[in-house]
Amino acid sequence: MTRQWIADRKVPGLGLLVLPSGVRTWYLRYREPTGKQQHHRIGRAGSVNATAAREEAHKILAAVATGQAPTSARQQRRRAPTVEQLLQRIQAEHWRKLRPGTVVNNELIWRRHLLPMFGGMKVAEIQQRHVADWFHRASLERPVRANRCLDVLSKAMNLAELWEL
Repeated sequence: MTRQWIADRKVPGLGLLVLPSGVRTWYLRYREPTGKQQHHRIGRAGSVNATAAREEAHKILAAVATGQAPTSARQQRRRAPTVEQLLQRIQAEHWRKLRPGTVVNNELIWRRHLLPMFGGMKVAEIQQRHVADWFHRASLERPVRANRCLDVLSKAMNLAELWEL
């Protein structure tokens, strides 16, 4: 058996993809306002029935009709750079402008303080409350070091904004 597409008769673009393993998944095929064709996974047929799949498909199609592109937005969030990737760009483009002693100190701050807390997060996900919680904990141990770390993080976020990350 090969992959099989079973189109829904009520909602255009909605269908059930049946894999050779027997797994059945609801998908919606549509074109974005830019003309790019997208496939939006709605859910497995065991957990999402036809009625729920149709309702979700109508919501997505309504969003597309108003100029939104839900699948592209999700893909952009997934591809968004992490703080660790931001650090790599800072090292390549910004640190060459700094004094050697500052670079050594910044490396230490990133490795010991910032990467353990923020390294895996997406740059766009970092909110003020994340920084405030981290700063509160860090300032209880070493207030001067926490202030310096905050300066380094602030500069990094300003660069991320400048680079439109």
